Amino acid sequence: MQYVVDGVVVRTGTDNSHEDTEETPQWRSCTRGRSKRQNVYGVERLKYPIKRKHWNPDDKEYHPELRGKDEWERISWDEAIRLAGSEIKRIYSDYGPESVLLTTYYALPNLFSYLGGYYSWEDTVSYGSYTATCETLGLSYYGEPGLPAMNDRLDLKNAEWIVMTGGNPGWASTGNPLYYFQLARDSGTQYAYIGPTYNVSAAALDARWVPLRNGTDTPFWLAVAYEMIRMDEELGDVIDWDFLNKYCLGFDMEHMPEDAVENECFKDYVLGRYDSVPKTPEWATEMCGTPVEDITWVAGIMSKRHKTMLLFSFAGFRCTGSENLSQAMMTVALMGGHAGKSGHGFGPGLYGQFAANGGEHLVRFGKYDYPTIDNPIAEKVIPGIKGWTSIADGHYTSYSSANLLDAADSFHGPEEHDLDIRLWYSCSNNSLHTKGNGQLEGVRALREGNIECVISQDMFVTDTVMFSDLVLPVTTPWEGNLDPNEGDVMWACNTTAMDGDTNGDHNKEIFPSVHPIIKPMFDTKSDGWIWRRLCGEIGIDEKEVFPVSEVQFWFDLTADATFRNEDGEFQHIFNVRQETIDKYGVDYEVQADGVMDLEDFFKQGYFSVDRKLEGDPHVFIKYKDFIDDPMANPLSTTSGKFEIYSQKKADSYNVCGLSEEPIKGYANYYVPTNGYVKSFANWESKEPGEFPFLLSQTHYLRRAHTQNDGSTWLREALENPIFINRSDADAKGIETGDTVRVWNEYGQILRQASVLSSIMPGCVALPHGPHFDLDETDPDNPIDLAGSEAMLLGPEVSNYHYALSGYNTTLCDFEKYQGAPMPRDCDRLIAHIDFEEN
Repeated sequence: MQYVVDGVVVRTGTDNSHEDTEETPQWRSCTRGRSKRQNVYGVERLKYPIKRKHWNPDDKEYHPELRGKDEWERISWDEAIRLAGSEIKRIYSDYGPESVLLTTYYALPNLFSYLGGYYSWEDTVSYGSYTATCETLGLSYYGEPGLPAMNDRLDLKNAEWIVMTGGNPGWASTGNPLYYFQLARDSGTQYAYIGPTYNVSAAALDARWVPLRNGTDTPFWLAVAYEMIRMDEELGDVIDWDFLNKYCLGFDMEHMPEDAVENECFKDYVLGRYDSVPKTPEWATEMCGTPVEDITWVAGIMSKRHKTMLLFSFAGFRCTGSENLSQAMMTVALMGGHAGKSGHGFGPGLYGQFAANGGEHLVRFGKYDYPTIDNPIAEKVIPGIKGWTSIADGHYTSYSSANLLDAADSFHGPEEHDLDIRLWYSCSNNSLHTKGNGQLEGVRALREGNIECVISQDMFVTDTVMFSDLVLPVTTPWEGNLDPNEGDVMWACNTTAMDGDTNGDHNKEIFPSVHPIIKPMFDTKSDGWIWRRLCGEIGIDEKEVFPVSEVQFWFDLTADATFRNEDGEFQHIFNVRQETIDKYGVDYEVQADGVMDLEDFFKQGYFSVDRKLEGDPHVFIKYKDFIDDPMANPLSTTSGKFEIYSQKKADSYNVCGLSEEPIKGYANYYVPTNGYVKSFANWESKEPGEFPFLLSQTHYLRRAHTQNDGSTWLREALENPIFINRSDADAKGIETGDTVRVWNEYGQILRQASVLSSIMPGCVALPHGPHFDLDETDPDNPIDLAGSEAMLLGPEVSNYHYALSGYNTTLCDFEKYQGAPMPRDCDRLIAHIDFEEN
């Protein structure tokens, strides 16, 4: 809720229209939400169309070497649309669609597909290796019940233990996840936290810390499985054999899938019968750093004797060598029978807005009246981890014919392609930061490659914007104009429907408004306004690409929304009166079967589905239908059961041919191409390598990816340090507040140190997302003064997944900086653009 006075947002409120109860709690804004006002009025806001001074395409003057250095000129919207449209038309005509790179999550691909297609690059982004084999193993992904694949929040208190790994919802998640977890704690649920740091979420829940080096999760879970097998043989009643035998395939030789090629099973592998290496806690601790007794303890609480939930985020999957991690964690959970029952479960229940809030979608958006125009060259996917290098060098190797959020069964053998990118169009997508090593390889591609035109369409000054030729500033989700007498008609929230999910399904009970609350600021336009003007400039009928008006689109999406009622049926949320239809000038029928007037919703800004502590009809238990009747409700696997051995998984990965050692059908261990083992020059003798520290890239309270990095309030409230273990800092003479140089073979950064005892020795952590600030005094050895973690991320390919970005297995070294101390971030210049009037 925003409070507006005389057309200006003066502060952010919270959800206070109803009593704050456990059934329907009030949603609280996090620090980022409270600072959103600065997104509208802050120094990093893009205010006017601008172009780079020495980029003059009319005269064939591009001067790419000046990107990131050039001065800026303010131009009119007429000039901006003319330049953008003419360059798009020229480059498609002169070079064809394979010369165009488009990076966006929004509706703009329809326009570029209509023109003949475009290149995109794909990497594993937030989900790492997890989504590659979801359907193959039996794990749900998008669609009902959605990404969380976890029990409803009201079921958390029915667990005896919640084991958390690879997540920190107290920092990284919206909504009330810690509140839900604390309610369960107060009801008797106990917590364990597994990871390299004892973070604030673990501390808030009094969790037992089980230390685990980042990127070593798979050997840890293999050792847990070994201990469960050992304890079951010695004590009994640890493994749920009835559950395994009925619902799973591949655990032992008596229950193998029909398509298995190898005569091997998970149980015998863990016991060492194939390689003479039992996967004992003693074997795992050498890699994981986890004490043997902790591994045994985790095995005990994962047993069938306890009602246990295994919840994780995706940090462990954003590591090289994590291709088998989802299968390993799934196997351990299934060994204890932890699926399909109240108080039991496993899945990504710590992730983002879904943390502690799994279950079915209770609210859905309405009609989505944009057609999907297929991209004719969509199957030529550039691996994002090597994207910038590929563009700079003019060549790439593809291994997949589909978006990486799809299954790995779209992978194929290596195919070589030449690459000649002439146009890069970035729409609210900061790829110069978020794709690996953009600070060095990306800058090289933009300054030394063939790219003639870089267009950014965005709200903020981002790294990508700073290296663009033409910048089109867009409205924020709070801004819009619905009165044609007061300027161009533009709806609010033009880029995405909700949480990036334009099909309207979401997993929140809150349904935020998509209605303007203030007029467009400065000289900004909505995304929809820009797209439609580009159609006209290029010379195509906008109705072919965007068949309904911007206002009609958003009105339909909102007014036609539904919610799941107590009978389990979806019904309209809103009553829509003829006066409202006339007011917005849209084509819509009067609607009277809702529970709330649409105009009241536009004023209030959200809708809540009421919940009940007793007899709630919406309580969801993941996999319950399958467990109750596996024949009638098969899983998405080849067999219809959980596949602890999956031939399809093995075949999908092995087809890429990246490793001489084929991956197994079950979760086996292999030495990752990067990470802890590779930090040694000699693993057997434990001789340290050149870069002996293991870096993780944590999500942080100050930002959402790179958004909010320019908030002065958040900069004052929260530092952006490098987190270092006490013993490691002492060995290098470093104290909290000291300036530290961090480097590896890809780049170097400066940061202040935060010395802790709550991070494992040998591990360091950098908050993810600061805009880079390159000091190019030495152009051959630039240093990033802002501490961007992406500066240190190289293009290492994982063993089997051709585009797995190993954010959390980055290797580095650090030392106390010998130069002048760095100022605090709140005292440093925030990224902004000064321009000349043209």
